[in-house]
Formats: sequence, C-alpha cells, structure tokens
Amino acid sequence: MKNRWLIALSAVGIHLSIGSVYAWSNFTNPLKQLFGWSDQSEGRKSETFARFGAAYGQ
Repeated sequence: MKNRWLIALSAVGIHLSIGSVYAWSNFTNPLKQLFGWSDQSEGRKSETFARFGAAYGQ
C-alpha cells in the first residue's frame, strides 16, 4: 500500500515540475511586453527563475 502512495506523490511532483516550465513558457512573451524586456536579458531572467525554483524546491 505504501508503494502506491509513493508512486502517486512522485507523479504529482513530476507534473508540477513540468507544469511550471510550461507556465513559464506561456508567460514569457506577455512579461516581455509588460516590462519591456529584450531577448538579450532573457538568459539572465531564466537563470534567476531556475535558481528561485531550486531554492524553493520546484
């Protein structure tokens, strides 16, 4: 019975991880327009987002 819960919780964690990447890809263009970001600064923002996610367990 414990293995079933472990599999279910693992699947939820994977789906949350995939969902956060999908959400970021959808919000990138509206955020660029709203804040006036250029493509040259995109790498820096992606790095910040990745560090934030790693720090808070995404």
